Amino acid sequence: MKGWNPAHELSQTSCIIATQCIITGDVQAYTATHNNQGNQDHLPHSLSAKVLDKILENPYEWQKRLLPARYGRNPDPVESKDFHKWLNVILKEIRKDLNKILLTNMHIPNRAKKTPSLLNVPTIETMIVKAIGILIDLQKRTRLHWRSRYAWLADLTLRFQQRMQLIHWGYNLADYNNHSFWAVVDNKLEELRTKSVRYCYVYFHEVLSLDFDQFDGERAFTEIQKTTDFALPSEEEVQARIKHLDQTHRAVIGEKEAFHQ
Repeated sequence: MKGWNPAHELSQTSCIIATQCIITGDVQAYTATHNNQGNQDHLPHSLSAKVLDKILENPYEWQKRLLPARYGRNPDPVESKDFHKWLNVILKEIRKDLNKILLTNMHIPNRAKKTPSLLNVPTIETMIVKAIGILIDLQKRTRLHWRSRYAWLADLTLRFQQRMQLIHWGYNLADYNNHSFWAVVDNKLEELRTKSVRYCYVYFHEVLSLDFDQFDGERAFTEIQKTTDFALPSEEEVQARIKHLDQTHRAVIGEKEAFHQ
């Protein structure tokens, strides 16, 4: 960059913060910063906003030393633009890292090596164990405080349910108008924000059930391909499940449902 340039310390810190946010945060969008539909509201919990908020939680002296001059108060517009461009590169790399985890031992069109892996596709539980190791390391390095055990385990599970979306996208690019994977995810999250808490809970529950059924950790992807089309839950399936919950629990929102509020 010709103007502002990031220090190594800032790069390290930002990567750690971004990893924490993408794995454990209540991310509203991974690439978008505003809603695309309606009033196009700003998303305070977009990945970009969450990472920037975390960076600005650092002490003033730290910010003064590492961020563009007067950033957050009366910043230089050129240096601020350089900073935001650089931060977007960091976020792009973090999304790639999550993609690699989601695609462990997978083989989908245009997103994998030519030779399919012969290794078994891991279960979501296996990926969560790997992510927990990352979380523990982050906690030691940053002294972060996690929410309740259920909350951050639920966070992890929701992050990894995107595996089914990723596979469906990879095999049906034309149906998604050749949009990027994370744009597809953001569009789905925006749609879900217009739905009820129970709808969101049911949708994620159905996706996870499909994942658990198809990826038992004992088969390679080429074998799994022979018996499934990797379809996502249909609207009819979601509504049927909602009807069942309405009949059995009525308007009472359980703990697991409440997580989607």
